[in-house]
Amino acid sequence: PRNPPYTLTSRVSISTSSLGVSRDDTTTREKVTVTVHFALTGKDGTDEKFKIRRVSGYSETQSKYATLEAKNDAINRNLREIANDARSRVAAYLKSPSVQGS
Repeated sequence: PRNPPYTLTSRVSISTSSLGVSRDDTTTREKVTVTVHFALTGKDGTDEKFKIRRVSGYSETQSKYATLEAKNDAINRNLREIANDARSRVAAYLKSPSVQGS
């Protein structure tokens, strides 16, 4: 809409850490954490903030390409889950009696 009643902003952070280490001290498994901070701001100045975090893992291989694809897939899975969760949270907030009565 040209004049929306709310604006949704987000800030995404992605971090990885080693989970599995082999005897030769090489990493075999990585954990990727995606955290998104959201703010739903109304034209009236109301501000609803929430944070969603998802964690998943992927295996490192000898192939840099395969490892990069596995990492990207893990990040994308987390982002899809976060998007679904955010949609539900925003819908629940907008349907809440305190917002509906405004």
